[in-house]
Amino acid sequence: MNEGESIKFESFFDPHIPCVILKTFLRELPEPLLTYALYEPIMLLRDLSSDEYVAAAKKLLDELLPPQNYNILKYIIQFLVEVASHSDENKMDEPNLAIVFGPNLLWSSSEAASLTAMGHINTFTKILISWYSDLFES
Repeated sequence: MNEGESIKFESFFDPHIPCVILKTFLRELPEPLLTYALYEPIMLLRDLSSDEYVAAAKKLLDELLPPQNYNILKYIIQFLVEVASHSDENKMDEPNLAIVFGPNLLWSSSEAASLTAMGHINTFTKILISWYSDLFES
């Protein structure tokens, strides 16, 4: 039960617990962190070149994502960049992190998840991690 107390994750001896908690938080939001309004625009990015994709993604995040969502997303992606920087030890590189977190950041309000849609969502999430500095710090 959540009693508002600090948790020492190392006492659980399971490095997966913080990830499970973060994914559960994201999944239980009434609307995805990247919002329903961004679902179709993100799906439409699939045909762009890498440079165009990053520029269009930045524009979507800056113009369409509510400030609270943007700040939370930035913090989470910054954390994932840190996790990816240790991929030699933890095997969680950008593509793996995108597969794990992408479906928890964005989903459709009206259609069931398809493998094609998941691929685009995971690609977008990988771009967020790989291009963090360009998307969030410039």
